[in-house]
Amino acid sequence: MIAYIDMQKKSKTYAFILGSHPDLSFLELEKILTPKNPGLRLKLQKNVAILENTPTLDSSQLMEKLGGVVKIVEIIGEFEEEEVFNWLSSQINPASKFHFGFSLYRLDSEPKETDVKTLHRLGLTLKKTFKKEGISCRFVSAQSATLSSVIVHKERLLKNGVDVVLLKSKNQIIFGKTLAVQPFQKFSKRDYGRPRRDQKSGMLPPKIARIMLNIASPQPSATILDPFCGSGTILTEALLLGYKNISGSDLNPKAIADTKQNLAWSNLPSIPLYLTDIKNLEEKIKKESIDCVVTEGYLGKPQPQNPQQEREQLTFFYQEVFANLKKILKPNACLVIALPAWRNQQKLLTLPLSQTLHKMGYQSFHAPLIYGRPWAVVVRHIYFLNYSK
Repeated sequence: MIAYIDMQKKSKTYAFILGSHPDLSFLELEKILTPKNPGLRLKLQKNVAILENTPTLDSSQLMEKLGGVVKIVEIIGEFEEEEVFNWLSSQINPASKFHFGFSLYRLDSEPKETDVKTLHRLGLTLKKTFKKEGISCRFVSAQSATLSSVIVHKERLLKNGVDVVLLKSKNQIIFGKTLAVQPFQKFSKRDYGRPRRDQKSGMLPPKIARIMLNIASPQPSATILDPFCGSGTILTEALLLGYKNISGSDLNPKAIADTKQNLAWSNLPSIPLYLTDIKNLEEKIKKESIDCVVTEGYLGKPQPQNPQQEREQLTFFYQEVFANLKKILKPNACLVIALPAWRNQQKLLTLPLSQTLHKMGYQSFHAPLIYGRPWAVVVRHIYFLNYSK
């Protein structure tokens, strides 16, 4: 974790543009940056995390590890047009055409329609000024007030120019430059390009699998288990993060076959995979041998006609799941588990497991968080637990 921070260099302020579920992304960022650097203080403002007065970050290396951060931004100072122009001028490489664009993130309100027009007008003004000075440049704009990581990458703004990020609060606008963007191509390839995908059993996005692993933050030598491995998304991300002692299990023979094929496709090593019901997991895995469980459990029917009935059935199922996991967990094991919840008439139905988990020895180290599309009936309710005997 500490490798991302160079304590020898002078301090800077950074902004992290978070993904579609900021609370989840913020928790991931905290777990990566703060455990070995307790003096760091992250502050969440809407979908932006601010890290003030910190030693220099290795932004590229950090971005390669994260799943929930869209951009890492170095803050330059307060926004004034002349200040931005002077700073942009210092970024120009005379040997190549200069590309620049603007992204505006509001920290205290929703984006406004006028934001796009304001940025477009600012960009064109600066472009005219550059051209008067004989500077070859290209102004990159979008239909929204922010340039996506895809646009930043395709327009080569990190190589041949800069994505200027404006952070607007009630009384202030500060600006900075994007240092790194999410490696969307790699995530997309592992999601849509892999040979085996099973829509019926649910498809956990690789980004979320990585976020869950980073929040669990197992030690490098930890034994990690995914007892509902499906097509191997969590196992793949764990191997890519450098973990070695990994295993998976599933009741479905197709899931085991899919996992093997996907791991081979990713040029990852073979790992122990067990074809077994979770009730019989202790027959395959030694008692008190697992340090960390990261998994997406069975979410039930994607469009249940009776969410309440589905909830009752799966409550009983997961009571058995947690009872069986106890047998193979080490004391102080960590669990990050995505369980189902249901949107039902503007209410969120979750599994009533709190008392049961507490009696079994499971304790939350963070309140559960929701991940799901706005229109989805079934969403993921992600639990963060420690186990003590």
